[in-house]
Amino acid sequence: MGNGRYEVMKNENSTIYLQREKSDKTWISNAHYHDSIEFCFYIKGRVVCHINGEACDMQEGEITVIDNLNVHYFELEKNSEYIALR
Repeated sequence: MGNGRYEVMKNENSTIYLQREKSDKTWISNAHYHDSIEFCFYIKGRVVCHINGEACDMQEGEITVIDNLNVHYFELEKNSEYIALR
């Protein structure tokens, strides 16, 4: 996130977008933002969700709500899983 460049993810056709992320290794997503609210449901393992520079340590059974235009990215530990809905 330190380089000042972010990936813009737009939902141009106003449909509901559902994404399931399952990790068999530790990885970090690109910093990005959306033009819609995003709900993240943590299914398994530990995920650190970074929202506007603040780290939120999320575990199985927890939910985050990320407001539109908030820059965020995820750090998934090995064998972690979450579902994103926006």
